Amino acid sequence: ARHRAPTPRTSLALDAGCGAGRNLPALLAAGYRVLAADLHPGMLDQARRHTQPGLALIQTDLARLPLRDQAASVIVCHGVLHNLPDHTLLAAALHELRRVLAPGGVLSLNTFTADYLDPCLQDLGADIYRLPNGQHMTLLDSGRLRELLRHTGLSVQGTPAQYL
Repeated sequence: ARHRAPTPRTSLALDAGCGAGRNLPALLAAGYRVLAADLHPGMLDQARRHTQPGLALIQTDLARLPLRDQAASVIVCHGVLHNLPDHTLLAAALHELRRVLAPGGVLSLNTFTADYLDPCLQDLGADIYRLPNGQHMTLLDSGRLRELLRHTGLSVQGTPAQYL
């Protein structure tokens, strides 16, 4: 999703829900100052292996990012949103990502959708599914996700990717 035109690479990139830090080397190599954010301390411990100048790590909730408005020119949020347990948190996280995205910034979003459901998922209703391990996921179909992104103020660009 994009919010106007591109901005220079020398600005801040936020890896929202950085996990073990898979995206950090590429963001750092591209010349960004990088803030890696995750709710789980164990994930941040793993992400620390990428520590180098230009990288900061922070434990935080995506619905309450401790950043000023329009602080990040790039936001990467891969494999995170479907792990939020309900619509309220999903919408709050998207609004917060939009708030910290600078004009001209790019949000790279990768999330599971309800377009292709694994038969092991138990449908609990209201787009909430339970995995065999008991974890809950919020899975919107791609049309509803696009609508939510537009409602948040983001324009969707690019071709959705699918994998099985």
